[in-house]
Amino acid sequence: LKTTVDALPELISEKSLSVLEKHKVYSRTECRSRYEIMLEDYNKTLHIEMLCMLEMAKQEILPACTKYINKIADGIAAKESIGIFVPNEKELVKKLSKHAEDLIEAINKLDSLADSVPENDAYETAKYYKDRVIPQMDILRKSSDELETMVGKDFWPFPTYTELLYSII
Repeated sequence: LKTTVDALPELISEKSLSVLEKHKVYSRTECRSRYEIMLEDYNKTLHIEMLCMLEMAKQEILPACTKYINKIADGIAAKESIGIFVPNEKELVKKLSKHAEDLIEAINKLDSLADSVPENDAYETAKYYKDRVIPQMDILRKSSDELETMVGKDFWPFPTYTELLYSII
């Protein structure tokens, strides 16, 4: 059982309930109650993480990337207007733009998933987060991490991994 969602139903399996009740660890009611509380906690935590990730990506990362791409593109246009051609800088803008498009796509997909979270059954909600939301959050994270390595330090809105690991505040 690799995930919380896979493991939680075992708490209320007949085998577990019998053992826990027999040894007076928990009653059946206590086990079911703990199961429901753990599912609720899992779902609330994932919901908050998903919304936080979307907010960071939409309001911080994407605008920073766009500003950086535009700054480089403006520099290219200025150079070309006086006869200086910079094919490598153009390739950089193309690469950054491709990663920004990937980021937008990941944001849109996660946004769509956020609008479709099932709310009628706690276990089904947890499975939805595990099977659909977390993998999409991973894709969004991968896009953001890639852009972090490419966007200029002055533009990136958060401390970089390097800054977190090697700086003393």
